[in-house]
Amino acid sequence: MGPVLANEPDNFPPVFARAYITSEESGTLDVELKKWASVFTDEAESSSKKMGVIFPKIAYLLIVIVVIWQIFQMANIYFQTLEQFIR
Repeated sequence: MGPVLANEPDNFPPVFARAYITSEESGTLDVELKKWASVFTDEAESSSKKMGVIFPKIAYLLIVIVVIWQIFQMANIYFQTLEQFIR
């Protein structure tokens, strides 16, 4: 299975593939996979936390843009009405 992982660099990191092959040959595959599970779990948690920080900021920015857009639309209507009264 190790050579298959090594031939798929887009799907598996090369470091992981080499570690898999080495641990498979040395008979410590279970220990190595536990270590990698911990590494990938930590990466997933880190990515989730980053998205948890970034997503609300993006959502707030979009809300602010919509509110500003609505304000400009209301101001435009107001000034058009005012211009009609002046004429």
